[in-house]
Amino acid sequence: MPRMGPPALLVGSYVVRGVRLWALTRAIASMLMLFTLPDARVLHVSPAAVFYIVVLSVAVCLVDCWRHGELALIRNLGVALPFVVAVFLVPAVLGEVFLFLLARIIA
Repeated sequence: MPRMGPPALLVGSYVVRGVRLWALTRAIASMLMLFTLPDARVLHVSPAAVFYIVVLSVAVCLVDCWRHGELALIRNLGVALPFVVAVFLVPAVLGEVFLFLLARIIA
């Protein structure tokens, strides 16, 4: 019996949610950097800061799924939690790559 993949509607909505929550997480982290560091360059952040922003973004997305009670739905659809983490990870990584390239172009 062939194995079915996750529904495209679910993946699409989670990618959109991942983009939205990554942008919010990145904006909050940038504001914290601006207010706490005297000469902060928001677009030029260290790789460690990028790693923490991406991890925090994925964690915020998972907490949002848990808050909406969607984790049971995901399990009932047969979608593994690591796949959901990967779906939330892709927009955050692509967003950080975009900001890195934008910073290279501007500088």
